[in-house]
Amino acid sequence: MRARGVEECHLTLHVGAGTFRPIDCDSTADHTMHAEWVSLSAAALSQLREAVSSGRPIVPVGTTSVRTLESIYWWGVKLIGKDASIQLAREISIDQWDPYRLTHQAGSWEELPSVSESLDAVLFWAQSRVEEEGGGEVSVVGQTQLLIVPGYRFALCDYLFTNTHQPRSTLLMLVSALVGGHKRIQDIYLHALDNDYRFLSYGDSNFLACHQNSVLNRLPKSPSTSALSISSVASPSSAAASALSISSISSPPSSAASAISVAETEQEKKPTSNLPALTTPQE
Repeated sequence: MRARGVEECHLTLHVGAGTFRPIDCDSTADHTMHAEWVSLSAAALSQLREAVSSGRPIVPVGTTSVRTLESIYWWGVKLIGKDASIQLAREISIDQWDPYRLTHQAGSWEELPSVSESLDAVLFWAQSRVEEEGGGEVSVVGQTQLLIVPGYRFALCDYLFTNTHQPRSTLLMLVSALVGGHKRIQDIYLHALDNDYRFLSYGDSNFLACHQNSVLNRLPKSPSTSALSISSVASPSSAAASALSISSISSPPSSAASAISVAETEQEKKPTSNLPALTTPQE
């Protein structure tokens, strides 16, 4: 990756057992999403902001990296909403239905703040917290319960490296949303089955492109542009791409350097109206 000019960026998310818990209800509206602890440095946030401004592709490696990045965007949207309690918060907090609630309040996906505006708001908020506390390292930390389902639009994911996922899992719903729906991911998985690909965490990797209808307020991408790649390694794995690379190494409740780790909480909010289709991919 380095030899091909890929710029790396690292983030942390502590993965909880809920990541692997199957959806045991008929509708995702009845599923309670686990919470995960996330952390992102000011330097990493600035890298993301620069990549967005210059129109460089962002390539997460792993679904945990995607959930962390998307959570940062939604925290910026909440900050821009000028909620006093949010402005004074020391940590980010993303509920599983926040994207759909905030989109409903805005009127549509197109009316939401741009990605660059959101990142600016998050960086300003993080710097202000440190100044108020008399100095220290600028970073973004907190918890996310973000649930990504088909119909979601991605703010910080152009392409994705990931393995194959279990039926009736939140991770399968995430990749279904990314590629443009259940039928598209089903075709990809049928191809993998027909060609004896290895499945699950120690199996073969997929390099998936975000469908044009699944992108939120994005800058034009140029194939010749150097990209930003984000790595999230749930178990020993690696990937290559011509991008800015964000590495997230998931380990159980304790995390290694450049890691993403998660703690579970019990917070739930039912979805509001006008949510995207909340169907559970079966295969």
